[in-house]
Amino acid sequence: MADKYLAEIKSRRTCYSIEAKSPISDARIIEIAQEVVKHTPSSFNCQSTRLVVLLKEEHVKFWDMATECFKATMKSGIFAEYEKKLLQRRAGYGTHGTGSSADAMYARTS
Repeated sequence: MADKYLAEIKSRRTCYSIEAKSPISDARIIEIAQEVVKHTPSSFNCQSTRLVVLLKEEHVKFWDMATECFKATMKSGIFAEYEKKLLQRRAGYGTHGTGSSADAMYARTS
């Protein structure tokens, strides 16, 4: 039984289209993110986690920068495989990452 479960886990894939729209308002997205971060466990309950949420144009800007960074540092054959994944993510509505600010996230892509 355990072997069957492990086999299922190993073969599991989730594929779905990402769209540049959200049924949830931007304000609600931010509110949810703030609550999640506030209640995320941390060492000694110091609440050190920081989260950056990029929506709409900022999201697109981030993925354009990430794509350029990958393109500049990868061999073209390898980049071609990653480019598809990057474009799928760029097609979305928003992005989140850990850090203190959007500038910090952008700095990691340059």
